[in-house]
Amino acid sequence: MKINFFLPGIPKNPVGGYKVVYQYANALSENGHEVCIIHVDNIKAPDYGEKSNKKKLLKRLTVRKLLNKICLIKKRIYLEKGNVINKDIVSWFTFDKKIRFINQWDFNLEELSSADVNIATAWNTAILVDRIPDEYGEKFYFIQGYENWQDSKVVDKTFNLGFHKIVVASWLQKMLEERFKEKASLLPNFVDFNDYYLMNRIENRDNNTVAMLYHESETKGTEYGLEAIKIIRERNPDIKVILFGVYNRPNNLPQYIEYHKKPNIDYLRDYIYNKSSIFISPSILEGWGLTITEAMACGASVVVSDSKGINDFIENGVNGLVVEPKNARAIADKVDELLNDNDKRIRLAKQGNKVISNFTLDRSMKLLEKILEQ
Repeated sequence: MKINFFLPGIPKNPVGGYKVVYQYANALSENGHEVCIIHVDNIKAPDYGEKSNKKKLLKRLTVRKLLNKICLIKKRIYLEKGNVINKDIVSWFTFDKKIRFINQWDFNLEELSSADVNIATAWNTAILVDRIPDEYGEKFYFIQGYENWQDSKVVDKTFNLGFHKIVVASWLQKMLEERFKEKASLLPNFVDFNDYYLMNRIENRDNNTVAMLYHESETKGTEYGLEAIKIIRERNPDIKVILFGVYNRPNNLPQYIEYHKKPNIDYLRDYIYNKSSIFISPSILEGWGLTITEAMACGASVVVSDSKGINDFIENGVNGLVVEPKNARAIADKVDELLNDNDKRIRLAKQGNKVISNFTLDRSMKLLEKILEQ
């Protein structure tokens, strides 16, 4: 098959949703399919008649977003001069050499070859794919989450576009059917077990080490995770806390917290996941929960907020502990429970590691091919 993946602009930092698409692109290419990845920076949403709240938009224009805007302007000038951004600019991912790349500021249909399949991977790329003539191939919409941090009215409109829809989790499938009367194929996410695996025996771990992803998106619930860690530390002064993320170390982070900026896969696996006895995820909403599954694959027991996506691979009390979202004390209480009951921590971690071993790239890849061929 000839397969086109459509993504927004190239990210300079690792992004889970992009990585999943890139991994599928690699696997499809290695299986003999012709794959093209199209990145488009400037995708304008159609006007649905809703007026923007200018005060709200100005409030959200942080210094970081302003700097990102400057970078986009520079990239636009670079692309409009006819320069080509090489695939190596995605420094954090290695692509199969046979994959073709198109990188644009404004979408230009003339550069696009017809294909058997065109796959939108986000709400704005769904808008773009909708504009492509039908003779260019079948249209699919790969949905990894409910992107309601954007303009939810525009996002909702994309769910009713006439595409074949693929979702990564049961809750997304249910949402599309109940709210939008749309059917979707379920394609569970996976763990790359070449990257994430058990190295440090679960029963031999220091039971006082807790890890968490630091993320500035509100949906990740970091503020509740940090508050939970504060409570845990007050109860257990000897606890070791490890945080990691793509950002510089936050200025207000207590000195007792160890922080790693952009750890590579080897370091993340060997010195964070495999050294941790407990992994915390305070997310409010997740399409799936990639870092949680990575931690489980590396043998950490998990304490997570019920962010919806986790329900496809965590059963409360069986292979992890689940609490209601936005409840720092509940997270702290469950972590405390495992700190004081090593046998329970070991049992949950072993069962979690066993369950997550079923979520392989090979399994998901075969299912994706089947969906695309139907």
